[in-house]
Amino acid sequence: MLKKKKKLKTTTTTTTTTTNILNIHVEKNAIKDIGEGVVAFPQGLTITDNTEQRNGTKYDIKSMDMSEYKGNLTADHGFSIRSIIGKTTGLRKIANKRVTIDGIKFAVKESSLAQFAYNMLKAGFATDFSIETTGPYPDDEGIYNNSKLLGLSLVVIGNNKSATVNTILRNSIKQSQDVNVDVTDLNSLLLKNSINSSKQMLKKKKKLAKRENSIENITAAINAAIAPVAEKLEKVEKAVFNSSVKEPKFKKSKESGISIISEFSQMDYTERHKLQLNNAWDALRTGNVSAMRKLREINKFHVEKLQEAKIVSNSMDVADFGNFVISPELLTDIEGVRSNFQALLGKVKFKETLSLQMSYLKRDGDIDMTSVDKDASASVNANLKPVKEYDATIATKDLEELAAVTPIATSATRFLAVDMLDDIAQGYRTDYDRKKAQLVIARLQQAVDVTNYKSSFATDTDVNTAKSLIDVIVNIAGTVENGTFILNHSSYWRLVKAAMGAGISGPLASLFTTGDIPLMLGRPYIVVPNELLPNLDTATTKTFVIDGGNVTIDQGLFYADLSTFSGRTSGGLKYDLSTEAAYEESGVVKSAFQRNELVLRGAFFRGGAVRDDEKVAGLSAPGVS
Repeated sequence: MLKKKKKLKTTTTTTTTTTNILNIHVEKNAIKDIGEGVVAFPQGLTITDNTEQRNGTKYDIKSMDMSEYKGNLTADHGFSIRSIIGKTTGLRKIANKRVTIDGIKFAVKESSLAQFAYNMLKAGFATDFSIETTGPYPDDEGIYNNSKLLGLSLVVIGNNKSATVNTILRNSIKQSQDVNVDVTDLNSLLLKNSINSSKQMLKKKKKLAKRENSIENITAAINAAIAPVAEKLEKVEKAVFNSSVKEPKFKKSKESGISIISEFSQMDYTERHKLQLNNAWDALRTGNVSAMRKLREINKFHVEKLQEAKIVSNSMDVADFGNFVISPELLTDIEGVRSNFQALLGKVKFKETLSLQMSYLKRDGDIDMTSVDKDASASVNANLKPVKEYDATIATKDLEELAAVTPIATSATRFLAVDMLDDIAQGYRTDYDRKKAQLVIARLQQAVDVTNYKSSFATDTDVNTAKSLIDVIVNIAGTVENGTFILNHSSYWRLVKAAMGAGISGPLASLFTTGDIPLMLGRPYIVVPNELLPNLDTATTKTFVIDGGNVTIDQGLFYADLSTFSGRTSGGLKYDLSTEAAYEESGVVKSAFQRNELVLRGAFFRGGAVRDDEKVAGLSAPGVS
């Protein structure tokens, strides 16, 4: 809390200045005791920053002058030599937003008060620091400009009534006496504490005795008054109540299982999404406090729904996401001209994790149980069970972060703000799926690159085209009994054309069959967007950037056991909006605030691997006649 302490007059200016005291609190677990009077703050102790204080004012850290502060630490804002108890270390400004120190060296060999302060800080009793500054009064916006940092003080409560504090005080006196430091101040403080403690104890005993006498008198009077009534009640209870006692029945609450009760649950998700965008726009562009509160409420609701749907971990909260949490419905409902990758992603597993590294097993071979010799007379190895080692290796991969920043001129969103922001949010969400789907395809390609389970696509006759598909199955028939075909839309119609060319009653008439699960040659198939795979019967390829390197996709079709793929994401899609962020474009740093822009940023972590390369086969895109 900021307090005015006194006015100072200078000889160089007519400006009236004031000395301010700002309280800072430090937790015990944020302190590391180095020993011999030295403590460190591993995370740095912020002694002031540019956030708004309780009285509505704040400091401009950039213009704050720290040159006159010599690093002295005092006790209780004392201004005498005796009040100096140590020196601070590592004073610095962080990004012109806050001022921190790295540690304190207490003068334990020079001052018994310093020894006491050091012990109190370590024990967690002295937890309050405060700074002293001087400078002009705050401007019309409540900002202290050109202030000067003068001092830092540790607040020690001298007449604390705690017995633990008095024990620390006695230990401090002994430690100071051991190094021949004067302890007059601490002896006076101990005497004052003891006197106050005795007074408080005596006062408490008198109050307690008086209270006990009053309670005894009242209790006796009540017992005498209710005795006849109690006797009658006992008779009634025996005659009536005891004969009709039943075990209470418990009813399940109608609200059981309901974890989220909100006004937003009654809204259609598209309506809620528009409301979220409108409030985000008002909060960021106009600073509307009501809009910011509503945006936080919607974000919290979306996090709870994501947790309810088990899309993100229950240990995550709103702070782990950006300032714009995309709704769970938007995670699955992608409409419009953008590609839909859910057909593929719905068949593979991407697990949510809090780690930025994934581990998985790559197994070689399998368990093989063999016959056991039961004839004890024929062999010394009778009834011995054969040993079969489990041959597998543990592999690890770091999750890869993907992100993008999209600046939008305010003039472009002036009339179509919600529509444009909605379209961009959909774009980020679609690319979130796109990048996961690309990872799946890239890992399948890398698997066939290792095993060389690649077949050629025959185009000389329609019948040979079908044989090409069978060759793919044969490649991994020994390890995969019921795999899944993956091909793009163009390749799908290329095979349909081949089936039609063979005639209605030809050998390819049953190439595709419909039903609950569409089949191709009796196996399930997935048709993915053309951007994921090259077209069959063409010499084209696709290239994806995975883990910082290029993976070239030259297979037009894959056949695989998709359960062999393991995927991970961490934190889901994080989405932020800002009107003050800076971004770099072609080596040039640009300011959204200066350019009157709204900047959107999306980011997430992905990882994935094929655990068994032997369960993937491919069909090369180029046709062979």
